[in-house]
Amino acid sequence: MAYQRLEGELAALVVAYGIATEDVLADWRTLLPWAAGAAVPLLGGIGAGAHRLETALQAQAAQLQELQRSEGQFRALTANLPDVVVRLDHDGRHLFANPAVEQATGLPPQAFIGKTNTDLGMPADRVEQWMACLRRVFSNGQPERLDSQYPGPDGPGYWESRVLREPLAPGAEPTVLVISRDITERRRMRQALQLSEQRLREAQQLASIGSWTMDLVSGMLEWSDEVFRILELDPASFLADVADNPGGGGNTTGLLRALLDAGASGVLLAVFTDAALAADANRLGPGAHFEACFNRDAAADDLAQLLLHPARVVALSDGALVGRKGLVKGSQQAMGPSALLDLGRVQVAVISTRQQLLDPAQLEVLGVDLATVRTLVVKSRGHFRAAFDDFAPPTRIVEVDAPGPTSPKLATLGLAGLPWPCFPLDPETAWPV
Repeated sequence: MAYQRLEGELAALVVAYGIATEDVLADWRTLLPWAAGAAVPLLGGIGAGAHRLETALQAQAAQLQELQRSEGQFRALTANLPDVVVRLDHDGRHLFANPAVEQATGLPPQAFIGKTNTDLGMPADRVEQWMACLRRVFSNGQPERLDSQYPGPDGPGYWESRVLREPLAPGAEPTVLVISRDITERRRMRQALQLSEQRLREAQQLASIGSWTMDLVSGMLEWSDEVFRILELDPASFLADVADNPGGGGNTTGLLRALLDAGASGVLLAVFTDAALAADANRLGPGAHFEACFNRDAAADDLAQLLLHPARVVALSDGALVGRKGLVKGSQQAMGPSALLDLGRVQVAVISTRQQLLDPAQLEVLGVDLATVRTLVVKSRGHFRAAFDDFAPPTRIVEVDAPGPTSPKLATLGLAGLPWPCFPLDPETAWPV
Protein backbone atom coordinates (compact mmCIF):
# COMPACT_ATOMS: atom_id res chain seq x y z
CA MET A 1 0.00 0.00 0.00
CA ALA A 2 1.03 3.66 -0.58
CA TYR A 3 -0.63 6.92 0.59
CA GLN A 4 -0.44 10.46 -0.82
CA ARG A 5 -1.99 13.70 0.58
CA LEU A 6 -3.42 16.00 -2.07
CA GLU A 7 -2.46 19.69 -2.25
CA GLY A 8 -4.39 22.99 -2.44
CA GLU A 9 -8.08 22.97 -1.77
CA LEU A 10 -8.02 19.13 -1.63
CA ALA A 11 -5.49 19.00 1.17
CA ALA A 12 -8.00 17.35 3.46
CA LEU A 13 -8.09 14.28 1.19
CA VAL A 14 -5.67 11.28 1.16
CA VAL A 15 -5.35 8.87 -1.80
CA ALA A 16 -4.47 5.23 -1.14
CA TYR A 17 -2.72 2.94 -3.73
CA GLY A 18 -2.58 -0.84 -3.55
CA ILE A 19 -1.33 -3.84 -5.62
CA ALA A 20 -1.56 -7.55 -5.07
CA THR A 21 1.72 -9.01 -3.68
CA GLU A 22 1.39 -12.14 -5.75
CA ASP A 23 1.71 -10.08 -8.97
CA VAL A 24 4.96 -8.46 -7.76
CA LEU A 25 6.51 -11.69 -6.51
CA ALA A 26 5.57 -13.48 -9.73
CA ASP A 27 7.59 -11.00 -11.76
CA TRP A 28 10.58 -11.29 -9.38
CA ARG A 29 10.39 -15.06 -9.39
CA THR A 30 10.57 -14.94 -13.20
CA LEU A 31 13.51 -12.47 -13.39
CA LEU A 32 15.60 -13.69 -10.47
CA PRO A 33 17.20 -16.74 -12.15
CA TRP A 34 18.18 -14.69 -15.19
CA ALA A 35 19.57 -11.88 -13.04
CA ALA A 36 21.54 -14.33 -10.94
CA GLY A 37 22.89 -16.07 -14.04
CA ALA A 38 24.13 -12.78 -15.42
CA ALA A 39 25.51 -11.50 -12.13
CA VAL A 40 27.69 -14.50 -11.33
CA PRO A 41 30.00 -14.16 -14.45
CA LEU A 42 30.03 -10.41 -14.02
CA LEU A 43 31.13 -10.67 -10.42
CA GLY A 44 33.67 -13.34 -11.43
CA GLY A 45 35.08 -11.08 -14.14
CA ILE A 46 35.33 -8.19 -11.73
CA GLY A 47 37.14 -10.40 -9.27
CA ALA A 48 39.56 -11.74 -11.91
CA GLY A 49 40.21 -8.24 -13.21
CA ALA A 50 40.89 -7.01 -9.70
CA HIS A 51 43.33 -9.88 -9.18
CA ARG A 52 45.15 -9.11 -12.43
CA LEU A 53 45.31 -5.43 -11.52
CA GLU A 54 46.72 -6.26 -8.12
CA THR A 55 49.28 -8.61 -9.70
CA ALA A 56 50.31 -5.95 -12.24
CA LEU A 57 50.63 -3.32 -9.51
CA GLN A 58 52.76 -5.69 -7.44
CA ALA A 59 54.97 -6.45 -10.47
CA GLN A 60 55.32 -2.74 -11.23
CA ALA A 61 56.20 -2.03 -7.63
CA ALA A 62 58.80 -4.82 -7.73
CA GLN A 63 60.27 -3.41 -10.96
CA LEU A 64 60.40 0.04 -9.40
CA GLN A 65 62.16 -1.34 -6.35
CA GLU A 66 64.64 -3.21 -8.58
CA LEU A 67 65.20 -0.06 -10.65
CA GLN A 68 65.80 1.98 -7.52
CA ARG A 69 68.16 -0.71 -6.22
CA SER A 70 70.03 -0.80 -9.55
CA GLU A 71 70.21 2.98 -9.67
CA GLY A 72 71.56 2.98 -6.12
CA GLN A 73 74.22 0.44 -7.06
CA PHE A 74 75.05 2.46 -10.20
CA ARG A 75 75.52 5.64 -8.19
CA ALA A 76 77.57 3.85 -5.54
CA LEU A 77 79.80 2.36 -8.22
CA THR A 78 80.32 5.56 -10.20
CA ALA A 79 80.95 7.55 -7.01
CA ASN A 80 84.24 5.68 -6.59
CA LEU A 81 85.41 5.65 -10.21
CA PRO A 82 88.31 7.88 -11.28
CA ASP A 83 86.69 8.18 -14.73
CA VAL A 84 84.07 10.83 -15.39
CA VAL A 85 80.61 9.34 -15.93
CA VAL A 86 77.65 11.42 -17.12
CA ARG A 87 74.15 10.56 -18.34
CA LEU A 88 72.66 12.60 -21.19
CA ASP A 89 69.20 12.79 -22.70
CA HIS A 90 68.36 13.12 -26.40
CA ASP A 91 68.89 16.91 -26.26
CA GLY A 92 72.33 16.54 -24.68
CA ARG A 93 71.20 17.66 -21.22
CA HIS A 94 73.04 16.23 -18.25
CA LEU A 95 70.83 14.05 -16.07
CA PHE A 96 73.63 12.68 -13.89
CA ALA A 97 77.31 13.37 -13.23
CA ASN A 98 79.53 11.44 -10.84
CA PRO A 99 81.88 13.13 -8.34
CA ALA A 100 84.94 12.70 -10.61
CA VAL A 101 83.59 15.49 -12.81
CA GLU A 102 84.53 18.06 -10.16
CA GLN A 103 88.20 17.08 -10.16
CA ALA A 104 88.22 17.17 -13.95
CA THR A 105 86.44 20.50 -14.47
CA GLY A 106 86.44 22.31 -11.12
CA LEU A 107 82.61 22.30 -11.16
CA PRO A 108 80.50 20.20 -8.75
CA PRO A 109 78.21 17.53 -10.24
CA GLN A 110 75.13 19.64 -9.40
CA ALA A 111 76.38 22.37 -11.77
CA PHE A 112 75.92 19.99 -14.72
CA ILE A 113 72.40 18.77 -14.03
CA GLY A 114 69.87 20.03 -16.57
CA LYS A 115 72.52 21.78 -18.66
CA THR A 116 73.88 21.11 -22.13
CA ASN A 117 77.48 21.42 -23.27
CA THR A 118 76.54 24.78 -24.79
CA ASP A 119 75.28 25.97 -21.39
CA LEU A 120 78.59 24.86 -19.89
CA GLY A 121 80.62 26.95 -22.36
CA MET A 122 81.85 24.32 -24.81
CA PRO A 123 82.82 25.83 -28.20
CA ALA A 124 80.16 25.48 -30.90
CA ASP A 125 82.22 23.21 -33.19
CA ARG A 126 82.81 20.72 -30.37
CA VAL A 127 79.18 20.88 -29.32
CA GLU A 128 78.13 19.90 -32.85
CA GLN A 129 80.69 17.09 -32.84
CA TRP A 130 79.21 15.76 -29.58
CA MET A 131 75.61 16.16 -30.71
CA ALA A 132 76.33 14.34 -33.97
CA CYS A 133 77.82 11.49 -31.95
CA LEU A 134 74.79 11.38 -29.62
CA ARG A 135 72.37 11.32 -32.54
CA ARG A 136 74.14 8.34 -34.07
CA VAL A 137 74.23 6.41 -30.80
CA PHE A 138 70.55 7.10 -30.10
CA SER A 139 69.68 6.11 -33.66
CA ASN A 140 71.62 2.88 -34.18
CA GLY A 141 72.49 1.85 -30.62
CA GLN A 142 76.14 1.29 -31.53
CA PRO A 143 78.76 2.52 -29.01
CA GLU A 144 81.22 5.13 -30.24
CA ARG A 145 84.54 6.49 -29.06
CA LEU A 146 85.35 10.18 -29.17
CA ASP A 147 88.53 12.09 -28.30
CA SER A 148 88.12 15.67 -27.11
CA GLN A 149 89.82 18.54 -25.33
CA TYR A 150 88.22 20.14 -22.30
CA PRO A 151 89.45 22.99 -20.06
CA GLY A 152 90.20 21.99 -16.49
CA PRO A 153 91.52 23.58 -13.29
CA ASP A 154 95.11 22.77 -14.36
CA GLY A 155 94.72 23.85 -17.97
CA PRO A 156 93.40 22.03 -21.06
CA GLY A 157 93.04 18.28 -20.71
CA TYR A 158 92.64 15.56 -23.30
CA TRP A 159 89.91 13.01 -22.86
CA GLU A 160 88.99 9.69 -24.42
CA SER A 161 85.24 9.07 -24.17
CA ARG A 162 83.08 6.00 -24.69
CA VAL A 163 79.48 6.82 -25.60
CA LEU A 164 76.84 4.08 -25.29
CA ARG A 165 73.06 3.89 -25.15
CA GLU A 166 71.58 2.58 -21.90
CA PRO A 167 69.02 -0.25 -21.78
CA LEU A 168 65.59 1.35 -21.94
CA ALA A 169 63.45 0.92 -18.81
CA PRO A 170 59.65 0.58 -19.34
CA GLY A 171 58.12 4.02 -19.80
CA ALA A 172 61.48 5.80 -19.52
CA GLU A 173 63.03 8.22 -21.99
CA PRO A 174 66.15 6.96 -23.83
CA THR A 175 69.50 8.05 -22.37
CA VAL A 176 73.19 7.55 -23.08
CA LEU A 177 76.12 7.11 -20.76
CA VAL A 178 79.41 8.85 -21.48
CA ILE A 179 82.47 7.42 -19.71
CA SER A 180 85.51 9.67 -20.14
CA ARG A 181 89.10 8.99 -19.18
CA ASP A 182 91.82 11.60 -18.84
CA ILE A 183 94.57 10.76 -21.37
CA THR A 184 96.50 14.00 -20.92
CA GLU A 185 99.45 12.25 -19.30
CA ARG A 186 99.40 9.50 -21.92
CA ARG A 187 99.43 12.16 -24.63
CA ARG A 188 102.37 13.94 -22.98
CA MET A 189 104.27 10.66 -22.75
CA ARG A 190 103.62 9.97 -26.43
CA GLN A 191 104.84 13.43 -27.36
CA ALA A 192 107.91 12.95 -25.16
CA LEU A 193 108.60 9.60 -26.85
CA GLN A 194 108.27 11.17 -30.29
CA LEU A 195 110.66 13.95 -29.23
CA SER A 196 113.09 11.37 -27.86
CA GLU A 197 112.97 9.41 -31.12
CA GLN A 198 113.56 12.61 -33.08
CA ARG A 199 116.60 13.44 -30.93
CA LEU A 200 117.91 9.89 -31.38
CA ARG A 201 117.63 10.24 -35.16
CA GLU A 202 119.46 13.58 -35.03
CA ALA A 203 122.18 12.15 -32.75
CA GLN A 204 122.67 9.14 -35.03
CA GLN A 205 122.92 11.44 -38.01
CA LEU A 206 125.55 13.60 -36.33
CA ALA A 207 127.57 10.58 -35.21
CA SER A 208 126.94 8.55 -38.38
CA ILE A 209 125.67 5.67 -36.23
CA GLY A 210 122.69 3.58 -37.24
CA SER A 211 120.51 1.08 -35.43
CA TRP A 212 118.10 -1.68 -36.31
CA THR A 213 115.50 -3.77 -34.56
CA MET A 214 114.18 -7.23 -35.33
CA ASP A 215 110.82 -8.70 -34.37
CA LEU A 216 111.74 -12.22 -33.26
CA VAL A 217 108.21 -13.47 -33.87
CA SER A 218 107.67 -12.14 -37.39
CA GLY A 219 111.33 -11.85 -38.37
CA MET A 220 110.70 -8.29 -39.57
CA LEU A 221 113.81 -6.10 -39.62
CA GLU A 222 113.50 -2.33 -39.30
CA TRP A 223 116.42 0.03 -39.91
CA SER A 224 116.85 3.54 -38.64
CA ASP A 225 117.13 6.29 -41.26
CA GLU A 226 120.86 6.61 -40.61
CA VAL A 227 121.48 2.97 -41.64
CA PHE A 228 120.04 3.86 -45.05
CA ARG A 229 122.36 6.86 -45.29
CA ILE A 230 125.42 4.84 -44.21
CA LEU A 231 124.62 2.39 -46.98
CA GLU A 232 124.04 5.34 -49.31
CA LEU A 233 120.34 4.51 -49.63
CA ASP A 234 117.42 6.89 -49.37
CA PRO A 235 115.08 5.86 -46.51
CA ALA A 236 112.07 7.30 -48.31
CA SER A 237 110.47 5.24 -51.03
CA PHE A 238 107.43 5.03 -53.28
CA LEU A 239 105.12 2.10 -53.82
CA ALA A 240 103.23 2.81 -57.04
CA ASP A 241 99.96 0.87 -57.12
CA VAL A 242 100.05 0.78 -60.91
CA ALA A 243 97.18 -1.69 -61.23
CA ASP A 244 94.82 0.82 -59.63
CA ASN A 245 95.51 3.97 -61.59
CA PRO A 246 92.53 6.29 -60.84
CA GLY A 247 91.80 6.66 -64.54
CA GLY A 248 90.38 3.17 -64.27
CA GLY A 249 89.97 2.62 -60.54
CA GLY A 250 91.51 4.38 -57.56
CA ASN A 251 89.88 2.33 -54.82
CA THR A 252 91.24 -1.22 -54.65
CA THR A 253 92.29 -2.39 -51.19
CA GLY A 254 94.67 -5.27 -52.01
CA LEU A 255 97.91 -3.38 -51.35
CA LEU A 256 96.47 -1.56 -48.31
CA ARG A 257 95.35 -4.84 -46.78
CA ALA A 258 98.79 -6.39 -47.38
CA LEU A 259 100.53 -3.45 -45.68
CA LEU A 260 98.21 -3.68 -42.67
CA ASP A 261 98.69 -7.43 -42.39
CA ALA A 262 102.47 -7.02 -42.58
CA GLY A 263 102.50 -4.43 -39.78
CA ALA A 264 104.17 -1.82 -41.98
CA SER A 265 104.85 1.54 -40.32
CA GLY A 266 105.52 5.08 -41.48
CA VAL A 267 103.25 4.50 -44.50
CA LEU A 268 100.93 7.00 -46.18
CA LEU A 269 98.57 5.81 -48.94
CA ALA A 270 97.28 8.56 -51.23
CA VAL A 271 94.85 9.19 -52.64
CA PHE A 272 92.01 6.71 -52.05
CA THR A 273 88.71 7.60 -53.74
CA ASP A 274 85.73 6.89 -51.46
CA ALA A 275 83.16 9.68 -51.15
CA ALA A 276 81.07 7.79 -48.58
CA LEU A 277 84.04 7.20 -46.28
CA ALA A 278 85.18 10.83 -46.64
CA ALA A 279 81.64 11.93 -45.71
CA ASP A 280 81.69 9.69 -42.62
CA ALA A 281 84.95 11.23 -41.45
CA ASN A 282 83.76 14.80 -42.07
CA ARG A 283 80.57 14.10 -40.14
CA LEU A 284 82.46 12.61 -37.18
CA GLY A 285 85.10 15.34 -36.98
CA PRO A 286 88.82 15.39 -36.10
CA GLY A 287 89.85 13.04 -33.32
CA ALA A 288 86.89 10.70 -33.77
CA HIS A 289 87.49 6.95 -33.62
CA PHE A 290 85.27 4.75 -35.75
CA GLU A 291 85.13 1.61 -37.86
CA ALA A 292 86.21 2.77 -41.31
CA CYS A 293 84.42 0.94 -44.11
CA PHE A 294 86.32 1.20 -47.39
CA ASN A 295 84.28 0.67 -50.58
CA ARG A 296 80.89 0.51 -48.87
CA ASP A 297 79.25 1.93 -52.02
CA ALA A 298 81.31 -0.10 -54.51
CA ALA A 299 79.59 -3.46 -54.04
CA ALA A 300 79.17 -3.98 -57.80
CA ASP A 301 82.94 -3.71 -58.40
CA ASP A 302 84.63 -7.06 -57.83
CA LEU A 303 88.07 -5.47 -57.63
CA ALA A 304 87.05 -2.80 -55.08
CA GLN A 305 86.83 -5.16 -52.14
CA LEU A 306 85.33 -4.15 -48.80
CA LEU A 307 87.80 -3.40 -46.02
CA LEU A 308 86.85 -2.70 -42.40
CA HIS A 309 89.45 -1.32 -40.00
CA PRO A 310 89.47 0.82 -36.84
CA ALA A 311 90.46 4.38 -37.75
CA ARG A 312 91.00 7.80 -36.23
CA VAL A 313 90.20 11.02 -38.06
CA VAL A 314 93.47 13.01 -38.16
CA ALA A 315 92.48 15.94 -40.37
CA LEU A 316 89.74 17.14 -42.70
CA SER A 317 89.61 19.40 -45.77
CA ASP A 318 87.13 20.61 -48.35
CA GLY A 319 89.66 19.43 -50.94
CA ALA A 320 90.21 22.81 -52.61
CA LEU A 321 93.85 23.57 -53.45
CA VAL A 322 96.25 25.28 -55.83
CA GLY A 323 98.90 23.06 -57.36
CA ARG A 324 102.49 24.01 -56.68
CA LYS A 325 104.53 21.45 -58.66
CA GLY A 326 104.35 19.20 -61.66
CA LEU A 327 101.40 18.92 -64.03
CA VAL A 328 98.93 21.08 -62.10
CA LYS A 329 101.29 23.77 -60.83
CA GLY A 330 99.48 27.10 -60.38
CA SER A 331 96.03 25.69 -61.21
CA GLN A 332 93.03 25.33 -58.94
CA GLN A 333 92.14 21.73 -58.11
CA ALA A 334 89.28 20.14 -56.18
CA MET A 335 89.28 16.75 -54.45
CA GLY A 336 85.91 17.22 -52.77
CA PRO A 337 85.44 16.53 -49.03
CA SER A 338 88.62 14.80 -47.91
CA ALA A 339 90.05 13.20 -44.78
CA LEU A 340 93.32 11.88 -43.43
CA LEU A 341 92.71 8.63 -41.52
CA ASP A 342 95.10 6.90 -39.14
CA LEU A 343 94.73 3.10 -39.21
CA GLY A 344 97.43 2.54 -36.62
CA ARG A 345 100.82 2.51 -38.34
CA VAL A 346 99.39 3.31 -41.76
CA GLN A 347 97.62 6.52 -42.80
CA VAL A 348 95.26 6.93 -45.75
CA ALA A 349 94.27 10.17 -47.54
CA VAL A 350 90.64 9.69 -48.63
CA ILE A 351 89.06 11.95 -51.25
CA SER A 352 85.64 12.24 -52.94
CA THR A 353 86.48 13.20 -56.54
CA ARG A 354 88.45 10.55 -58.42
CA GLN A 355 91.95 11.68 -59.44
CA GLN A 356 95.60 10.71 -59.22
CA LEU A 357 98.11 11.98 -56.70
CA LEU A 358 99.53 14.82 -58.83
CA ASP A 359 100.84 17.40 -56.38
CA PRO A 360 102.15 17.64 -52.79
CA ALA A 361 99.46 20.26 -52.14
CA GLN A 362 96.87 17.45 -52.19
CA LEU A 363 98.49 16.14 -49.02
CA GLU A 364 99.43 19.48 -47.49
CA VAL A 365 95.77 20.58 -47.27
CA LEU A 366 95.36 17.60 -44.94
CA GLY A 367 98.32 18.66 -42.80
CA VAL A 368 100.71 15.97 -44.04
CA ASP A 369 104.42 16.59 -43.51
CA LEU A 370 106.16 14.41 -46.09
CA ALA A 371 109.38 14.57 -44.08
CA THR A 372 107.74 12.23 -41.55
CA VAL A 373 106.64 9.68 -44.16
CA ARG A 374 108.87 6.65 -44.76
CA THR A 375 106.85 5.07 -47.57
CA LEU A 376 104.41 6.88 -49.84
CA VAL A 377 101.94 4.55 -51.57
CA VAL A 378 100.55 6.31 -54.64
CA LYS A 379 97.42 5.47 -56.60
CA SER A 380 99.14 6.51 -59.81
CA ARG A 381 101.19 5.01 -62.59
CA GLY A 382 103.37 7.94 -63.53
CA HIS A 383 101.96 11.46 -63.17
CA PHE A 384 103.18 11.75 -59.55
CA ARG A 385 106.82 11.56 -60.66
CA ALA A 386 106.96 15.17 -61.87
CA ALA A 387 105.80 16.63 -58.53
CA PHE A 388 107.41 14.36 -55.92
CA ASP A 389 110.99 14.28 -57.20
CA ASP A 390 112.22 15.84 -53.95
CA PHE A 391 110.60 13.13 -51.80
CA ALA A 392 112.58 10.22 -53.20
CA PRO A 393 114.68 9.57 -56.31
CA PRO A 394 113.41 7.43 -59.21
CA THR A 395 115.53 4.55 -57.99
CA ARG A 396 113.29 4.36 -54.88
CA ILE A 397 110.09 3.87 -56.88
CA VAL A 398 108.75 0.32 -56.71
CA GLU A 399 105.88 -0.52 -59.02
CA VAL A 400 103.45 -2.94 -57.38
CA ASP A 401 101.12 -5.05 -59.48
CA ALA A 402 98.37 -5.70 -56.94
CA PRO A 403 94.92 -6.79 -58.19
CA GLY A 404 93.36 -3.90 -60.10
CA PRO A 405 91.70 -2.83 -63.36
CA THR A 406 94.84 -1.22 -64.87
CA SER A 407 97.31 -4.03 -64.32
CA PRO A 408 100.17 -4.02 -66.83
CA LYS A 409 99.75 -7.80 -67.01
CA LEU A 410 96.81 -7.87 -69.41
CA ALA A 411 96.58 -11.66 -69.28
CA THR A 412 95.35 -11.41 -65.66
CA LEU A 413 92.30 -9.31 -66.55
CA GLY A 414 90.21 -12.11 -68.07
CA LEU A 415 89.77 -10.37 -71.42
CA ALA A 416 87.47 -12.05 -73.92
CA GLY A 417 86.30 -11.54 -77.50
CA LEU A 418 89.81 -10.94 -78.86
CA PRO A 419 91.19 -12.61 -81.99
CA TRP A 420 93.89 -15.13 -81.23
CA PRO A 421 96.82 -15.22 -81.27
CA CYS A 422 97.06 -11.76 -79.69
CA PHE A 423 100.29 -10.17 -78.56
CA PRO A 424 101.23 -9.67 -75.74
CA LEU A 425 98.47 -11.81 -74.23
CA ASP A 426 99.67 -14.89 -76.07
CA PRO A 427 103.40 -15.44 -75.49
CA GLU A 428 103.46 -17.91 -78.39
CA THR A 429 102.35 -15.28 -80.92
CA ALA A 430 104.19 -15.73 -84.21
CA TRP A 431 104.37 -12.94 -86.77
CA PRO A 432 104.32 -13.84 -90.46
CA VAL A 433 107.47 -12.98 -92.33
